[in-house]
Amino acid sequence: MSKSQIPNPKSAIRHLVIVSLFIVSLFIYTATLLPDVLPADSGEFQLVAATAGVAHPPGYPLYTMLGWLFAHLPLGPNPAWRVNLFSAVTAAATVALVFHTACRMTGSAWSGLAAALALGSATTFWATATTASIRPLVAFFTALCLYALIAFHVSRCTFHDHHLIILAAALSLGLTHHPSLIFPASVFILYLVLVDPALLRQPRRWLKPIVAFALGLLVLVYLPLRGAASAPLAPPDLATLPGFLAHVLARGFRGDMFALN
Repeated sequence: MSKSQIPNPKSAIRHLVIVSLFIVSLFIYTATLLPDVLPADSGEFQLVAATAGVAHPPGYPLYTMLGWLFAHLPLGPNPAWRVNLFSAVTAAATVALVFHTACRMTGSAWSGLAAALALGSATTFWATATTASIRPLVAFFTALCLYALIAFHVSRCTFHDHHLIILAAALSLGLTHHPSLIFPASVFILYLVLVDPALLRQPRRWLKPIVAFALGLLVLVYLPLRGAASAPLAPPDLATLPGFLAHVLARGFRGDMFALN
């Protein structure tokens, strides 16, 4: 048996902790899950997820499609509760991913556990994990991007293609979900160029990540398709290019981007 085939006890324990953190977090968030239809944005997200509708700009197509799957699971008392459950599952996965990332970054399981517990028990994070909210999915994609970057750092800047692909896919899906991710995304890209300038001279390494990024953008097709079908809450012009761009780019909220309320 080669060294690569010898089981690593520390790795096995780490994987066990990852699974345990996910299960425990999911149990806690599910136990505190809000049980029914909610007001404001949460109620809107419950409606569009259950009916395959269209949410307010930028539309949240990935959230809606995944929420639709959860809304139709044979679980819980009602579809609203099941859409709330989607947030709990996403938040629990984020906690487990943060633990794994922090472990790789520091080499310490205790550091990973501290990071996971700090995030998972934070009041705002816990609150969004128990209601229909787009924020847990934003947190998950941000954590996934950080995981790819840390994997790069730990590998001493020998950035394997699959890490680039993970980063590109996470950025693409994250940006189509919520454009606010563009701010950390710019820092992520700058980090890559600074620590591995050879990327600028090796365009072959861009091909697979570009394909992964482009595939992630396909979730946006949901919006004009559902607009053409007059889905619940869909704007009447969503199936047109101007209407699609206005919705995805959230042009109606331009004045709110840096507003202090």
